[in-house]
Amino acid sequence: MRFDECEIKELIGWKTALHRIPEPSMHEHKTTAFIKARLNEIGTELADIGLKTGAVAVIRGKNPEKSGKTVLLRADIDGIKANETAAVGVKSEHEGMMHACGHDFHTAALLGAAKLLKRHETELKNDVILLFQPGEETCEGANLVIKNGLFERLRPDRVYGLHNRPEVECGRIVVNKGPLMAAKDNFKITVTGVGGHSSMPHLIKDPITCAGHILCAVNTIVSRNIDPTDTVVISVCSVHGGVPENLVVDTVEMTGSMRSFDEGARARALERLETIVESTARAFECEGRFELNFAAPAVTNGEKMYGYALSAARKTVRECDVISAAPCLASEDFALYSKMADTFFFWVGSGVPNEHNPSWHNSDFRTDDRAIETAARLLAVCGME
Repeated sequence: MRFDECEIKELIGWKTALHRIPEPSMHEHKTTAFIKARLNEIGTELADIGLKTGAVAVIRGKNPEKSGKTVLLRADIDGIKANETAAVGVKSEHEGMMHACGHDFHTAALLGAAKLLKRHETELKNDVILLFQPGEETCEGANLVIKNGLFERLRPDRVYGLHNRPEVECGRIVVNKGPLMAAKDNFKITVTGVGGHSSMPHLIKDPITCAGHILCAVNTIVSRNIDPTDTVVISVCSVHGGVPENLVVDTVEMTGSMRSFDEGARARALERLETIVESTARAFECEGRFELNFAAPAVTNGEKMYGYALSAARKTVRECDVISAAPCLASEDFALYSKMADTFFFWVGSGVPNEHNPSWHNSDFRTDDRAIETAARLLAVCGME
């Protein structure tokens, strides 16, 4: 399954067009319109995703030896809030938004896979579902796809997804067995005290000082409460409280996230987080509230799907370019689909050889777009397997 030179340019052109119009999670209206227009041109059968953005198409296998299996191929479509600084020829036209995680790359690749699969539909033993999922960056899209009944209506047996990986050279595919990406827990900490004039500390209960001690204590959880052989990362990513220089406010809010692989380590870390917030607040005569918002489980590739995935990768690139890599503590709501069907998640190398390749969510992020062809062919082969 190959593309000719004109088709490769078309794939890159699709990615370039999408790169210009990054949109926030669950508001990917222009992106959705672009995807649907291309799917109609390819001749796929559009289905209802049950959401205002995103798209689903079906290619029905016409091979007389049809297996009765259904394969779902998934790409994410949303951008992130960032100002693009990468030295690339085409940049975002939406101020403050950027495709800094390569979802434009993923979308173009799945459109390319649709083109290949449609061309080979008489050889196709499976029905193939193409899912262009909104809202991955906020970890809400996959959950909404499931809640809206897509899996009950179309009943996929296997689900494949992929993500570009700038740390891996273009042309290589990472096929890992076991944990690949971490579980994610988002949290919010609210410290409430009694504000007042900064010249009268004896009349206030200072939530800012309290929040500072909580922040320092949170940073001891991994080093002092978690088995060093387990992997946990806790990051407080925002602190909000106070405006004028002579007023101590009543409330400080902090938000953050935790990443983990092991459920026992996750439970222990969450227990310590809640205890530290509540106990430290009491020590400073404040009130502390810890709120948890579970976002996604770990992406784990199981033994059952590993054989199919390895075979697909070897049919896509040279065997020496099928590699394994260390897991990553980033998260992916693709993991939620593992509750509904057998799943496998690949990384496809998108790094420019012999250059520094900024990682995901960096304002200098960019992909080697020659890898879109690799990703498209890999997805198509997965649909054929």
